[in-house]
Amino acid sequence: MKQEALSVRMRRLRLNLNLSASETAKLIGVSVSTYREWENGRGIRGEPYVKIAKIFGVTLSELLIGEVVLKSKLIQELELVETHLKLLREELFKGI
Repeated sequence: MKQEALSVRMRRLRLNLNLSASETAKLIGVSVSTYREWENGRGIRGEPYVKIAKIFGVTLSELLIGEVVLKSKLIQELELVETHLKLLREELFKGI
């Protein structure tokens, strides 16, 4: 199966939110012509990816490569991080 191009994915995500190219460009903070160039396949210069992902309500992974990370997996990973942080705090404050 051929992977969906970033430009196609951006257009699909924008349309799913019923946003115009103009509205989306304004939210990102770029001109509408710049945004339209991105949807037409022109490379994105700089680092607006995080802002774009937030506006579309997706992860960077989903935006950039179309990979949807399951929320349950994210929750498991967060729980693991929380456990490690708890252990680190206990170790850090052990002698205090």
